[in-house]
Amino acid sequence: MLLKLVMPQVNRMIHAGAVCRWHKAEGERVDYGEDVCDVRVDIERRRLAHPLSDIIGLLTGSSRLTATELQREAPGQTPFFIVRLTASDAGILRRICAPEGTGAPVGGLLALLTTDLDEAPDLGDEALRRAGAFRVVANAV
Repeated sequence: MLLKLVMPQVNRMIHAGAVCRWHKAEGERVDYGEDVCDVRVDIERRRLAHPLSDIIGLLTGSSRLTATELQREAPGQTPFFIVRLTASDAGILRRICAPEGTGAPVGGLLALLTTDLDEAPDLGDEALRRAGAFRVVANAV
């Protein structure tokens, strides 16, 4: 079965991200609980009404992230944080569609996986439309 790994919606204020690092290579098995990739998520300043330190819990859903863990921004640059995508499913990573350094909108295709090693992935348009979702959990690094 073909599965799509897409850019998750980390929260309502985040609309895109960029892959920083793949923890798995094409052809490798991804098991439940394994890290798949790291994604840089930019925080849009114009949407922030409060200081960054006051909204980090809101952005990440995690009270353990502190202001010091947020990447310090250079003057004129957008602040960001890194999110690690951890597998909630199992499969074989067949194709990385967003190489390291590539951005993708929420819902954008990051990778394709199959559930069986012997299964040849059908990458046609119809197969992609019918493909299931490869579930991941987004955790702040």
